[in-house]
Amino acid sequence: MQSVTSTWIPSQPLAVVRAMVGLGLLLASISPMSAQTVRAKAKAKAKARAEQSIIDQKQLRQNPPAALERFLQMTPNQRSEALAGLPPVRRKDILQRVRALELLSDEERQQLRGRYQAFAELPQPRRQAVRGELRNLRQLTPKERITRLNSEEIKQKFSGEELQLLDDVAGPTQ
Repeated sequence: MQSVTSTWIPSQPLAVVRAMVGLGLLLASISPMSAQTVRAKAKAKAKARAEQSIIDQKQLRQNPPAALERFLQMTPNQRSEALAGLPPVRRKDILQRVRALELLSDEERQQLRGRYQAFAELPQPRRQAVRGELRNLRQLTPKERITRLNSEEIKQKFSGEELQLLDDVAGPTQ
């Protein structure tokens, strides 16, 4: 015995209707899940970027020259993305420093890396002492810097290597 539906609709269109209803049910069940999946993926991607930013900041503190070299090799879009989470003042400062580094020759960059390496190898208390003296020297005129770097006080306070760093970094500029 045939059902009532089969007498109303030929068998071919019935298969099409069933397929469409089945597809509609499938899509209805997938769409909310897809939206949730898209949101979850976006959230996971944002979290991964934030975690990468934290990792990048740690690497920057541990090895600034390597992080800086990596930053210099980035495209402008990648740089913007890397700096996006920073406060505007910090972002501007970093971009100014990067521009200054881009103007250096390869030889000058290599010298800068060497100075940083020598500084990084100093024990923490000595790094603090050198850093403090660099701040003081940068506030002096070139003539005052020469006098300060040649003073007995500085020669007694810093080792030969530390004096060389001070002279290389903050020595007279004119």
